[in-house]
Amino acid sequence: LTNLKDITVVYCRLSQDDSNTGDSNSIINQKKILNEEIAKKRLSNPIYFIDDGISGTTIQYRPAISKAIELVEMGKVKNFLVKDLSRLARNYLDAGRLTEITFPDNNVRFIAVSDNIDSDHQTDNDANLLPLKSLFNDWYSRDTSKKIRAVKQAKAKAGERMTTNAIYGYRKDPNNSKNWIIDPVGAEIVKRIFSEAKAGMSFSKIAKSLERDCIETPSRRRISLGENPPAVSQGLYNWHRTMVEGIVSKMEYLGHTVNGRTKRRSYKDKKTIWLPKEEWLIFKNTHEAIIDQDTFDIVQKMRQHKRIKTNPRFEAGHENLFAELVFCGTCGHKHYYCAFEKNGTNLDHYKCSRYSAIIDRCNNPHYIRKSELEELVL
Repeated sequence: LTNLKDITVVYCRLSQDDSNTGDSNSIINQKKILNEEIAKKRLSNPIYFIDDGISGTTIQYRPAISKAIELVEMGKVKNFLVKDLSRLARNYLDAGRLTEITFPDNNVRFIAVSDNIDSDHQTDNDANLLPLKSLFNDWYSRDTSKKIRAVKQAKAKAGERMTTNAIYGYRKDPNNSKNWIIDPVGAEIVKRIFSEAKAGMSFSKIAKSLERDCIETPSRRRISLGENPPAVSQGLYNWHRTMVEGIVSKMEYLGHTVNGRTKRRSYKDKKTIWLPKEEWLIFKNTHEAIIDQDTFDIVQKMRQHKRIKTNPRFEAGHENLFAELVFCGTCGHKHYYCAFEKNGTNLDHYKCSRYSAIIDRCNNPHYIRKSELEELVL
């Protein structure tokens, strides 16, 4: 494309909302209308750019139009065609920036067929109406977004599961896609992850052990079940600590449906905002549980504390189980964890972090073996 000049960009866009209104905005119909315009006006080098199933409220999330605008700014484009102004953008700021700045600055002829807009044959009246058309498109998008949001909120409050796909360890019920049933293979791995996390293993170590044992990642497991995950891990067994942490954080493994974890500021802002747990909508016992409440609660408490990596010189058994939980009884400062081994004997211990300080030194190390502390706690 970069070697061509005088390109005619033929841009088509269809959002999920547009597809519910019938065939008038279908990609096939848009192409038909634009092809007739190209033939009628004998436009050169037509190249199609298509964003299918993507909202028109923002440009940055649409790969096809982003590429087309990049060519415009490189000076490669002579004409830019859309079926109507709403296909270009439903955000009046984006539409205005393109039609009033980007296209004129790069000598691009803009044509919106159904709106009878052609920048080469534009009257003053047309120029005055163009911002109004963009504004009405923006209002329409905002109104549609409010209606959709209201419907989703009603469903969420009624306890209807809002996630499209079942999480790892479950699969959709073939008889009712709204229900989740146990995936025996995935469920056993979920139990293993919780068990190892409860035993004090770090998420990174759990991930490495799963990879070593050739356990399929969640996305790869879904493919094995005949499903289509939105994203696929690079390798079959390429586990990562974030996958493990994501699994142990989900209340769904208790058998509950959880709605309303996130929200967005507006229909124009796609950034996800996480809501505090107090605002979540939790509906208990909606499907079979994989994890019991006690195990889940223990793992959540352990997640709240900083996990210190095991000293690489030592094998398993030197985990810092009491990270940031031990404090000096004299000065109140936290204890350092010291992993130590002699003649095969585990001598891990804790001592006051201020005992070796030069300034404001504590006069008591309050030395305690980890094994003694474990015994006391247990």
